[in-house]
Amino acid sequence: ILAIYIDLALAQHTIEKRVDMWQRIIGRELAQVLVAVENNQIVGFICFGQPKNYKNTQFYELSSIYLKPSHFNLGVGSQLYAECEKIMTLAKAKRITLWVLDGNQQALNFYQKMGFVATGEINKERADDIVLQDLQLAKQLC
Repeated sequence: ILAIYIDLALAQHTIEKRVDMWQRIIGRELAQVLVAVENNQIVGFICFGQPKNYKNTQFYELSSIYLKPSHFNLGVGSQLYAECEKIMTLAKAKRITLWVLDGNQQALNFYQKMGFVATGEINKERADDIVLQDLQLAKQLC
């Protein structure tokens, strides 16, 4: 089901739409983005910030993390997350949340390794004829 989800997500997001989206996010400072670079090439990124309804609070959300598959299990994701958490801690964050596709075991394992636990919140969305289920995870800081 994860492969189907990825195919659907990619089909709905052309390169132009993605460039547009990231230009808005970064240009309008809607979130913070950290990148991992190797040999002058971006090999991963992490995007985080405060949810719209929680601006100027101690609540933050990790909205996306991506690594090139060639950089899985090399510590790049852990380094990106550690830097992200350091920034949130300096900003006095008390809680970080995220949503993850329930069938994405690799991501679930990664987040659990980083100290996240399931909150019990579930978000279901329909993509064509498939119902996707996201699980909310959270981590308390301080």
